Amino acid sequence: AIKENRYIESIVIPDTVTKIGAYAFEYLQNVRTIFVPDSVTSIGEGAFRDCLVLEELTIPFVGGEVSDSLDETSFFGYIFGVYSTRDTFNTWGTQIRAESSDGSIKTEYYIPNSLVKLNITGNYKMLESVLRGIMYLKEISISGEITEIPDYLFADILDSSRGFATKLKTIYLPDTITS
Repeated sequence: AIKENRYIESIVIPDTVTKIGAYAFEYLQNVRTIFVPDSVTSIGEGAFRDCLVLEELTIPFVGGEVSDSLDETSFFGYIFGVYSTRDTFNTWGTQIRAESSDGSIKTEYYIPNSLVKLNITGNYKMLESVLRGIMYLKEISISGEITEIPDYLFADILDSSRGFATKLKTIYLPDTITS
């Protein structure tokens, strides 16, 4: 109903919603902020694909849903989807190579260059590498009651030695982290 809408600038999903379908908010040209409540348990592939000027995203988890095992849907980029025909000149997004630390999972997503603030609010165990390579973020805030930061969570975001021009300035972590 709102796909390709040029007038919406902010989306606040009510807490009565539990699932967001694939490509549900695709190509919202002027949306700058999106808030997804903790009631959402599933976000479809490319749900926020081609949100060209998205600056801030609040989500309860990273990837398509909370899971104990790592697969292609576990990575942050899953909700933005793969290459878009609108991305002919790669001006709005950056191709991110999502990869597990052992190299068994490799996939690529396009994440908007405009996205500078990511807020993760849910209470779940984060998996390794799921935020890997998101280099335009300036701020990450994790406010859920997680207890552990897994290996490679911020890989390539903080490491400019691999050619990434990281912009990250601030990471907020909850007091509940023990390792």
